Amino acid sequence: MELALATELFNREEKSFKILITLDELKVEVHLEYDETYSMWIVSEDTTDTLYQVEFSDEYTVEGFASAIEKTRTTLEQLYYYKPLGKYISREDKMELLKYKVFKKFYSTEDCAICFEETSVVTHCKHYCCHKCMEKIKICPICRRDLYD
Repeated sequence: MELALATELFNREEKSFKILITLDELKVEVHLEYDETYSMWIVSEDTTDTLYQVEFSDEYTVEGFASAIEKTRTTLEQLYYYKPLGKYISREDKMELLKYKVFKKFYSTEDCAICFEETSVVTHCKHYCCHKCMEKIKICPICRRDLYD
């Protein structure tokens, strides 16, 4: 399956693609792009914040593209959304979580105005609201300003 997609993209001379998915109950765009290395990043559909980013060192060949697509799929299976950071964290790589716990007092976090769980995600009007709650609303729960204007 990855090889068929890679072959199609390679034949079209496209070096990137994006897909819209729901990952851990959050709607996101997953991007994969080649520019000397393959970069994969996840963007929140509601805020356009980058929630996860990784690079793969495969060559720009059909097989390299297929390998990068496979690594992207495998990576997506290992991620979960960690609300206090407002990002995705790999279940295998505990370093990001450990850094957060050690340096927690230096992170700007508050409780989400809706679900009251700790988050570092801020609306453009500077109120705290996690990504999962933000994708369900259109106005700020504190000041009632339009979130998408």
